[in-house]
Amino acid sequence: MRIAHVGLSLVAAFTLGGCVGVDVHGPLITLNPETLAQARIGTISLSSNGAPVTDNYAGIDVPNIRQELERCARGPRPLTLRLDIEGDAPRWRDVSVIAEFVDPAQDDLIVGRYFMRPRDPSLYRGQNVLHDREMSFAEEVGYAVCATVFHPAVAAPPLQD
Repeated sequence: MRIAHVGLSLVAAFTLGGCVGVDVHGPLITLNPETLAQARIGTISLSSNGAPVTDNYAGIDVPNIRQELERCARGPRPLTLRLDIEGDAPRWRDVSVIAEFVDPAQDDLIVGRYFMRPRDPSLYRGQNVLHDREMSFAEEVGYAVCATVFHPAVAAPPLQD
């Protein structure tokens, strides 16, 4: 049954999104130190459970994710970042992300896969407007990728009012 579900997700990704979604059942893969040191993020794509994003996640601000990633991934080697997001999208609580790094120079070989839980943006900044929460969540996703992949020893920034 799981094989059929994954197969259908891949068909949906090709048909609806024009790109392959994240292999949500794949093993975690740590970027090798050379790739990590040279990496920068080229294309960013979003999926949910391996399929193209739905309306629940369509408002995520990819430029805000990119802005955070430009702080940590500054190398010359562009990698594609595929983000698979699952959880309570309207409130952005209990959300998990699988970040998959793909190297276009190696025939789209998956060179890294990480699991992370971005912080809940409703815990700070007093955001009551959905748009503000979506922008803040995007920043938290970018920060989580930086902290988990590029600077794992970095502590979370202090919560802001």
